[in-house]
Amino acid sequence: MALDRINATALLDGGITSADLATQTGNVDFADNARIRLGDSQDLQIYHDGSHSYIEDAGEGSLFIKAQDFIVLENTAGDNYFAGETGGPATLYHAGVRKLQTTTTGVDVTGTVTADGLDISGSSGATLTLTSTDTSGADTELLGQIDFVSSDVSSGSAGTQARIKGVYEDNGDSSGIAFLTGASTGSGSPTIDEVMRIRHEGKVGIGTTSPNELLEVNSTGASTAIEIRAGLASTTTGEAKLVLRSLHSSSGTVYSRSEIASLGVAGGDSDLIFRTTTDASGPVERMRIDSEGNVTIQPAGTTTRSFNETVAIKEDQSGTTRLSVRNDTNDSNSSAGFVASSAGNSWAIECGSAVKNGNALTFALDATAATPSEKMRLDTSGNLLVGATSNTGSGASSGKQVIRFNGTIGNALYCDDTRTSSGNDVAIIFGRGATAVGTIVTTLSSTSYNTPSDYRLKENVVADWDATTRLKQLNPVRFNFISDADNTVDGFLAHEVQDIVPEAITGEKDAMRDEEYEVTPAVLDEDGNEVTPAVMGTRSVPDYQGIDQGKLVPLLVKSLQEALDKIDTLETRLEALENA
Repeated sequence: MALDRINATALLDGGITSADLATQTGNVDFADNARIRLGDSQDLQIYHDGSHSYIEDAGEGSLFIKAQDFIVLENTAGDNYFAGETGGPATLYHAGVRKLQTTTTGVDVTGTVTADGLDISGSSGATLTLTSTDTSGADTELLGQIDFVSSDVSSGSAGTQARIKGVYEDNGDSSGIAFLTGASTGSGSPTIDEVMRIRHEGKVGIGTTSPNELLEVNSTGASTAIEIRAGLASTTTGEAKLVLRSLHSSSGTVYSRSEIASLGVAGGDSDLIFRTTTDASGPVERMRIDSEGNVTIQPAGTTTRSFNETVAIKEDQSGTTRLSVRNDTNDSNSSAGFVASSAGNSWAIECGSAVKNGNALTFALDATAATPSEKMRLDTSGNLLVGATSNTGSGASSGKQVIRFNGTIGNALYCDDTRTSSGNDVAIIFGRGATAVGTIVTTLSSTSYNTPSDYRLKENVVADWDATTRLKQLNPVRFNFISDADNTVDGFLAHEVQDIVPEAITGEKDAMRDEEYEVTPAVLDEDGNEVTPAVMGTRSVPDYQGIDQGKLVPLLVKSLQEALDKIDTLETRLEALENA
């Protein structure tokens, strides 16, 4: 029985067969809430409640919607909600626009994913890929990013609080990772700024987008710090360290290691320790700065200072222990050295540049001034100059040791023998060719100036010689020195004595020598630094003769003996005449 229309309220049980429905060519109408119920227990029901339409599986089991090729859910305008393809993707749409589609390797999402959590896992590892479809990346252009967003509107901090993003670098030839953080503005979204960058070559910049080193920390504030902490509240000590390691073996397996460590102890004190190593056995301590600021440079295992010194340098190995201070600039102001001060007094030991003072080692001291003044100098020729900067001038003749002083202020040299018992003590020894040739000897009450006279040093000893004839050739005179016009003295003219007693005279008559002198003095700035060096010249000056009048004593004694012999002879002859 073919039906053009079935009124659901008029259906009688068994009045319509499936065959009648199979040939139905018209509509089948059901009133609101009237249901098509399928199954023995009426498990599947299709109905409209006046507002909405339902396909309901009210019983046990699952609801299957099957199609041979495609399943599409869409609105009456033809905009898709869902599309499923046999052997192909399953696609979800928003307002007819594709947003999520399955692929052979996973899921393809178009747009932004908002989720309470994301768990990515895989048996061989998991990968999260952010892909930019831009085929011509430019410098600073975004590759992809992950935002961390807050919904807290109470403090005015709703919005993106932090961000990790991949960016192009070097005009798109490379890429890096940028880390951005922000803070609440009180209203509106937080302002986020880049705080760290990892460049493509592995360089990390904190506070800079273009680090030049593997790690570069830059701050626009008054200070920058990197803090490393170690230890627990329950421990008495803790050591925080920075480890430096470098490859030094061709095998690629052995690394040298150095450490900078802060060793803290109970009470808040801490020592800064520097360790190095020459092999793979581990670093050993080389230097320590203790909590009081004392510095110890030492071999392994030595951490104490022997003399309560502020800086101690120790070495337990064969060789020389040195402290090097270097300045490679060669101008009139350059030097390298040490300066110390205490209670207003200051001293300095400096090695000047070749231009400044010929690389001389200078010793300076001043009780009040901030810049010590030079008191002593050791030049590169080995000349020791006290109170002088040159070994020429003021009567000196290329002296190796020069002491220049003002006699109205003090003595040039004081040699004090602290022995209080009697005896002869040698104060000064004079040598020539590693052989002693003279001494100055003191007792409790006198000083002797000695020259060697032991008989074992002499040969060709002759006692019979004419002293009187030579003595008569000497010409004692009275005179004053040009530099001391008011003081008349007795003496000799050196060149007149030279032919008679040559060993008493040094130098030659009318001799001259070359002397370096200062043409124009050096120009100094207000701090005492040399701005313009002195201009030096060379001139010819007299090389004066000298006399050791003590060497006339043997001639005087022999002449006196000869005179006494003659007196004895005359007295004998006179006595004989008187007795005749």
